[in-house]
Amino acid sequence: MTPVRLATFAAIGALAALQWGTLLTSPPVGRLIGVVAIATVLGAGLSALGRWPVPRRTLVAASLTMVAAYAALVVLGFPAGALVPWGWGRLGDGIDLGLTGLGGSFDYPFAGPGEWARLMLVVALVPMAIAAAVLAFRPGRDREQVPVAGLVLIVAAFAIPAAARPTSAPVLWGIALLLLVAAWLWGSRARTLPALALLAGFGAAAIPVASGLAADEPPIDYRSWALPGVEQATTFDWEPGYGPIDWQRDGELLFRVRAERPSFWRTTTLDEFYGDGWRRSGAGGVAVPGEPRPGFPKPDDPASMRTAKIEILDLESPLLISPGAPVAVRGGVSGFERDSDGTIRLDDPLEPGASYTVTAWAPDPHPPELRAASRSYPQTLAPYTSLALPADSSLESIAAPDRIDVPLWGSDRGDPAVARARLGSSAYAPVLRLAERLTAGERDAYDATVAINDHLRSAYSYDERPPERRLPLRAFLFRDRIGYCQHFSGAMALMLRMVGIPARVATGFAPGTPLADGKGFEVTDLEAHSWVEVYFDGVGWLPFDPTPPTTPASLEVRGGASFGLGAGDLGGAAVEKARERARAKASAGGLDPGGGGEGGSSLPPLGIAAALSAALLVVPPIRTLRHRRLPPADAAGLEAAELRRLLRRTGWAQGSATMLAVEGRLWHAHHGAAAAYVRRFRERIYDTTDVPPPTLAERRRMRRDLSAGAGFISRLRLLALVPPGAPRRRRRGE
Repeated sequence: MTPVRLATFAAIGALAALQWGTLLTSPPVGRLIGVVAIATVLGAGLSALGRWPVPRRTLVAASLTMVAAYAALVVLGFPAGALVPWGWGRLGDGIDLGLTGLGGSFDYPFAGPGEWARLMLVVALVPMAIAAAVLAFRPGRDREQVPVAGLVLIVAAFAIPAAARPTSAPVLWGIALLLLVAAWLWGSRARTLPALALLAGFGAAAIPVASGLAADEPPIDYRSWALPGVEQATTFDWEPGYGPIDWQRDGELLFRVRAERPSFWRTTTLDEFYGDGWRRSGAGGVAVPGEPRPGFPKPDDPASMRTAKIEILDLESPLLISPGAPVAVRGGVSGFERDSDGTIRLDDPLEPGASYTVTAWAPDPHPPELRAASRSYPQTLAPYTSLALPADSSLESIAAPDRIDVPLWGSDRGDPAVARARLGSSAYAPVLRLAERLTAGERDAYDATVAINDHLRSAYSYDERPPERRLPLRAFLFRDRIGYCQHFSGAMALMLRMVGIPARVATGFAPGTPLADGKGFEVTDLEAHSWVEVYFDGVGWLPFDPTPPTTPASLEVRGGASFGLGAGDLGGAAVEKARERARAKASAGGLDPGGGGEGGSSLPPLGIAAALSAALLVVPPIRTLRHRRLPPADAAGLEAAELRRLLRRTGWAQGSATMLAVEGRLWHAHHGAAAAYVRRFRERIYDTTDVPPPTLAERRRMRRDLSAGAGFISRLRLLALVPPGAPRRRRRGE
């Protein structure tokens, strides 16, 4: 009775297609139904092969399955040319783009503009429908057995979207599905009593499970895929990436501050520009006059002291949060170590429930004082006008930039012409010309700082999805003209150093939303931010924020700088709605489990598993083939850039460490495979002999070597930095 089973397969598949369509606005119902139709035709074709000889039958069945899968993907909306081997590069780029578009939190039906993101959300229907057809109608199957595996898979294709976005009439949908399952069993000649027992068992189990999943506190929270009571606090990596934002941005309430005045809630600084971006040196730079030294001495100016009580709600941080350079910390913090720049590294990270009071040094002078204090600088500030710049935009040049020491503003030491010539011959020569044009005629560093700050705030647009570039800050200033706080702060600090003004990038959080009683602030993940700290002789480091304000609630401070809320391209109403949602969850008795995830509206668990499985099966071979088709020089360049990024972000390459020094550290730590991988690159770049590049197999051994003994999170991070298959290509690098 294959025709009956084919009809019920098509009907259940149609129900599944309609459910998948509910996940999208303006769903492509015809395309989704087309996928099921192709799977049904495949089932009919496979059934017709039952009496063919085994070798021929197997070959034809495999061919039919491949053709059906290709046709289903094309019908769903995938470009036909991207599914053939010579188009896999385009397919890989599309998958990357689609998965990036699904990052963060969203509500169903998904209304994102990206076509690839919409495809990634419903593509799981294709492998599930095709696999269900193969399991249910494969030739050579024992005709006396009920094809339960195919039935379970096609029902799962219905259940996944139904769980993600429950229908308005679940009982009617459930009855329809139950009747179709009964028809399937009858069409498969299942014996009546076992079939009825199976149906009754499914129904009896489904009712309490469905009720439990619909409860406010389900036994397994499928919405965020976390066991109840296990809170995953939000974490941040403060090293800039300059690509599309990939950290949490869904309005989760991270901490509350009791303080009289708003402030940047500072965590750490980035004091070194190296090649293509800002990074943190070993201790955050050298100590300079006028700020607290290690040991927490109390400065002489009590008016510059600020005290804040901070209550951690949904954040895990190994760094202390402070309204300035910490002078004293009381309660909630045990052991810590203070770096030269005021960063406090904690022995035990801050976690939800922690509370402490911090007194920080944060001077607030008036513009006339700053003008007088910035007409010249002592030579001790020289490290903060030093830059390591590549000669061009090649990967080899970025990996080994030239260090240039720019004379301090108003200083008689050094030859400005020599430094200017070296800056002008670097890849950042256009940045130098812009900085000189903006500061021309300014007599003091304060007015020069304000000029650069105001230019960035007025001439560029805030956007959280800038394209990835090989020299991101140069591209931000002259090509894309869009970016977020990391681009604005990084570009401003770079231009300041080029004209001799000591500057660095600071990271942490913007002030947040004032509490109802006016005596503090609530800070969410929307406030994660970076800004610029500029040094003024006799005053110290002061914050400037070149990022344009994104809501009317921004708070103006010195020199036209502002405390931007860091809310991206969300409007004020959207930001307030996110904060209301966070406050409601907090007042209801704690934050949602899995607060460190991507938000409450995420891909359903089985959908995630299907998408990840497909990605793990498809993406690595695509990357490998694409990589092997590249010219050798381009392939080696991508591998070198990946290694440099890996060593920097995992802490093996700190400060201005050479590749030889990094190699020695890895050998000393018993990471022989990783050290050998670094040695191959060092020899290839610096030796005169013709050294072949390391192979992809050696790359895999290097990743496994660094993963040995690491925790689960560290392993995932290494997998992201060194993805399977081959290094990740830039889409349109400079």
